[in-house]
Amino acid sequence: MRTASTSSVSALLVVVLVVVPVSMARAADSGCLVTHGQTGACASGGIGAGAVAVQAQERLDGSSVPVADIPDASVQSAPRDLARPASPPPVPRGRMAADVDVPCSPSARLSGGGLCADGRHAFLPPAKARVKPADPVPVVAAVPGVSLADVAQFVPRDASIRSQPNGWAIVGAPVNLFTDATAQVVDGVLLGRPAQVRFVPVSFTWDHGDGTSTTVQGPGASWRELGQQDFTSTDTSHVYASIGDRQVALTIAYSPSYRFDGGAWVQIPGTLPVQVGPVTIHVLQGSTVLVGGACGSRDAGPGCP
Repeated sequence: MRTASTSSVSALLVVVLVVVPVSMARAADSGCLVTHGQTGACASGGIGAGAVAVQAQERLDGSSVPVADIPDASVQSAPRDLARPASPPPVPRGRMAADVDVPCSPSARLSGGGLCADGRHAFLPPAKARVKPADPVPVVAAVPGVSLADVAQFVPRDASIRSQPNGWAIVGAPVNLFTDATAQVVDGVLLGRPAQVRFVPVSFTWDHGDGTSTTVQGPGASWRELGQQDFTSTDTSHVYASIGDRQVALTIAYSPSYRFDGGAWVQIPGTLPVQVGPVTIHVLQGSTVLVGGACGSRDAGPGCP
């Protein structure tokens, strides 16, 4: 009966040792490492060289009753294969490095640029992503440019030649020549589209009709507009050396540009020459006479025409 009871208690004590928290255990007074309760089970043991001993006993009325005595059990470690070398500690991987398990020589540099640090792992440099080729530039159909020939039909031809004195000149005295040509914008159709063409005069070449010519940048102006006296020299005046009728012509060079739908002006390289005239200038011989009054008035004296 005692043996059966002891076995039951022993079995119960084993369960209690596993389940009861360590916080409920306390140190034993005599030979016990851990005691459970005031008169509970007592567990003790020790660790020797290659062996572990565990002993449990029940304390009843202050006496100790052995309930289990586990003989020393030798702790056998797993057999070690001396032919296989122990694995070295892991080698730190480089940042973003890829490793491949291949046989290699320690500290050898691989053909791919990596290193072999432990004889088993080849640490390769970071792989480079393939560069995607740039998308091809879309081919845009070329828009034919506008040439001088395309706008020649719109060139203004309404400029005129003016002279002072009007239509005649005196030998040896300046005759003032000028024109009323200005920049103009003409509406038309270019390449099948409504467009505007602008013509800006940039140079004026005067053919005086006596074998001489002059090129100037401006159209000229009247003596009054210039604030000058009559028969004085201007940028566009000319002096004839002999009497006779002279055919005076003017060539205006226009710089054209165009635009569609009110957009920005597009300059067309080159200029378009436009000829104006000719007009006839009667060159007369002048003579000085004394008169009693201003010619053309009621007091005009002899010598006035």
